[in-house]
Formats: sequence, structure tokens, C-alpha cells
Amino acid sequence: MMKKIVNLLMILMCSMAFAQNEQTKAKPSENEISRDSIYKITDIPAEFPGGIGKFRQLFAQNFDASSLNGKGSLKCEVTFVVLSDGKMDNVQVIGDDHAFNKEAKRAILSLKNTKWIPGKINNIAVKSQFRIPLNMSFE
Repeated sequence: MMKKIVNLLMILMCSMAFAQNEQTKAKPSENEISRDSIYKITDIPAEFPGGIGKFRQLFAQNFDASSLNGKGSLKCEVTFVVLSDGKMDNVQVIGDDHAFNKEAKRAILSLKNTKWIPGKINNIAVKSQFRIPLNMSFE
């Protein structure tokens, strides 16, 4: 069990550094910023209070790997929106294993009451998408 959590945490640490690199259209000007749009790229990305390390730590503490049975590796992608007021919204999980997806979503939702520092474009808080690929290896 502990080995599963350590493997998940190590993969999470490595993959989150590259999770926000998806390319989209050019940066909007100040007049083009929409309060209703969800941005994948921002000048200043949304940040969890205490930083990404604290987010990883709390996610790993809340992830219950004991409910998972498997061999090899399991993968999923978690996406959610950090609203301009810092609240988390629209949590979605896509992956092949239903139990892994369900537990990943539960662990993310356990952090839902923590307000993020919202992403900004031209120093204006905007809605932004956050993407986390998760991998877990079983031995």
C-alpha cells in the first residue's frame, strides 16, 4: 500500500511540472479578456495556497489506494477550472479504470473547499483550466 502511494506521488510530482503546457491561441489583449471564457494559458497560472508541493502532499494524503486492485499501471487525467474567485469547479476525470478515476476525483474533491489564487491575464483574475495527468504503478 505504501509503495503504491509513493509511486503515485513520484509520478504526480514529475508529471505536474509539465501538465500546464498545452498550446492555445495567442494571449488576448486587455479589451479581449472575457469573464466567461476558460483560459488554458495565463500570464500567471492559478496556484494552490502553499504552492504545488502542498497540493501534491494533500492530494496524496487524501488518495486511498487500498480500494484499487491492479497489475501494471493505471492512468487518468484530471481537469478542473479554477474560477476567478479561486473556487474549484467542473472536476472531470478521464481514464480507462473506473475505480481509479473515481478515487482520483474523490481525492481532488476533498480539496474543493480550499480557495486557489486565481490565474491572471494582464493582472486580471480569470477562469483557468488546470490539468493533472496521474499514473499509478502496481507491482
